[in-house]
Amino acid sequence: MDIDAKKEQEKELKEWDSLYQYVKYDVLNYDDDMNVPKFMILRLKGLRNGTFVANKDQKANKHYSFDVILMTFKACRQDILKYTTQNTFKDEKA
Repeated sequence: MDIDAKKEQEKELKEWDSLYQYVKYDVLNYDDDMNVPKFMILRLKGLRNGTFVANKDQKANKHYSFDVILMTFKACRQDILKYTTQNTFKDEKA
């Protein structure tokens, strides 16, 4: 792996971590001892490619950076929190 590819990979990993941390703490209001369910992680990663969940069987429709997804979550945070507190869900997948 060349230096530019490694830097890009490190940048992508840092952006993913920022998105994950924001969703975990600021959107879901999870504590340190709580883990984000794997399904929810796949949903977040699926947003990147414009798919329902991240997997190898679905063809990518789009390509968004994790940073763009994070900025969108930040911009829509109040609406997301309002919706999730005013509605009931059968489980975390909903």
